[in-house]
Amino acid sequence: MPKESNELNEVDKLLVQLLVILIGSWQETGFGRIEIQSEKIKHDRIAVTILGSTHYRYVISDEDLKKWWRVGEKLNQNTIESRTTE
Repeated sequence: MPKESNELNEVDKLLVQLLVILIGSWQETGFGRIEIQSEKIKHDRIAVTILGSTHYRYVISDEDLKKWWRVGEKLNQNTIESRTTE
């Protein structure tokens, strides 16, 4: 995801890990399954657990979600703009 620094936040780490698990699964078996569980552990924290052949757990802050949302909005806006100029 585009960002001001090269450091990955927890949301980026979670997405990268999802891709790693799925790609590994697809390469080995041709199919795969991932389960994602989330729970609010504090008023500003969400614990996300990725269940695959291995398990990963990330804690995402409200600030992580806001940054992720802003990036998504920018990507959507760029997509809309590129479609209107075609």
